[in-house]
Amino acid sequence: MATRRRRRNKKWLSRIVILIILIVAAVVCYLVWDNYFRDRDVDNGDVESVEVEEKDTAEDTADDQTENEAELSSSAVEKKKVEQYDGADPNEANDLSGAITYAGVSGGKLMIRLNIDQYLTEGKCELTLTRGDATIYKSIASIIGNVTSATCDGFDIPVSELGGGNVTINVNISTNGRKGVIRGEASI
Repeated sequence: MATRRRRRNKKWLSRIVILIILIVAAVVCYLVWDNYFRDRDVDNGDVESVEVEEKDTAEDTADDQTENEAELSSSAVEKKKVEQYDGADPNEANDLSGAITYAGVSGGKLMIRLNIDQYLTEGKCELTLTRGDATIYKSIASIIGNVTSATCDGFDIPVSELGGGNVTINVNISTNGRKGVIRGEASI
C-alpha cells in the first residue's frame, strides 16, 4: 500500500508541473500573437500617426527675452507710488514712534530691542531704566536704518548692575529736530 501512495503523489506532482508548463506556453503564444498583429497593423497604416513639429528653442527664448525686457523698461518708466492703506504715512509725522520688540534676560544680560516706525538713517536712542522713582541705568545707542523703518543699535545691560525686580524702560529717540519716546517694562 505504501508504494501506491508514492506513485499517486508523483502522478499529482507531474500533472501540476505539466499544467504550469501549458499555462506558461499559452501566455507566451498570446504575447507573440498579439505582438505580431500589432506590427502588421502599423505596416498597413491602421494605426493613427502623430506628427511632431520641432521648434527652434533658441529663437523662442530670444523672442521671450526681448518681450520681457520691453515690459521691464515700460514698468520702470511707469513706476507707481506705493499707497499707505493703514493710516497716515509715519515718515511724514512730526513725532517719532515705535515699539519695544524684545525686553528680557538672556545670558546674564537684560537685552532690549526696539523698532522705530519711521525710516531714519541717523540719530540717537537714550535709554533710561527706572525702578520706582529712582533711575538705575542710562545708556545711549545709535539709530540704524532698515529698509522701511529703523531700529536702535540695541542695549545689553549686565543683570548684576540692575538687581532683581521690575524695571520701567524709557527710550528717547531724536534725529534732525524730530523726537519721540518709547516706553515699556521688563522683569529681571
